[in-house]
Amino acid sequence: MSYSDKTDFERERDRLIAEIAENLAKCCSSVNQLNRNIENVIEVGKGFDSVHDLWKQFETVMAGSTDSEAPRDPILQRELPEGTDETAILPPGIAPGGGSLPMLGVSTSGPAEGARE
Repeated sequence: MSYSDKTDFERERDRLIAEIAENLAKCCSSVNQLNRNIENVIEVGKGFDSVHDLWKQFETVMAGSTDSEAPRDPILQRELPEGTDETAILPPGIAPGGGSLPMLGVSTSGPAEGARE
């Protein structure tokens, strides 16, 4: 090998080392940018913690109340006459006639009839 070959080799080696160093610097810069972006995403995500906790509490309450544990509504506990469609009966206190009239076109006498005349 001659002296000029070593110089060319050293020049090429120096050029490759410089190129590698430049690419490593770009890589390091990109990793730092990615790290900042991930930190920003985490900060935004922390803003939803309270919403998550609220929905989790709602889910727990809904999943925890089974039919055997939940107190029964007195309207739903009443006994209906056999053969009565429960969707056609209004609860007591709401329906005309105390809730005992089926909702099948039954009209009641009162101020509403006077208004039709």
